[in-house]
Amino acid sequence: MSRQQVAQTVVRSLLTDTAIGKTFELFAAPGPVTQEWARLFAALKSDTPGTLDATGDPANLPLSSEPESVRNDITTLRNHNSGPNTQKDWSNSAATSLASRASSATNA
Repeated sequence: MSRQQVAQTVVRSLLTDTAIGKTFELFAAPGPVTQEWARLFAALKSDTPGTLDATGDPANLPLSSEPESVRNDITTLRNHNSGPNTQKDWSNSAATSLASRASSATNA
């Protein structure tokens, strides 16, 4: 799988509403290039809101057992995502940043 394919998928996941609250694994397979991102993300199971594990993940590591730096990062993210539109706003700014980085890496 190329960097460009990974970058495109990350950016699409940040810009597509049906990807919000979803965790997925990415792999390459023979076939046409994906065009229907919203449909693909909509088919995924949603993560349980307020939990750290993705859907289907075992709850095998309590937050209290995580290193302090990880707990601090999680607190920061939870505080950042507390507003009504912050997740979408963050997604748009992150997508812009990732697209810029992907473009720079491709042109380098």
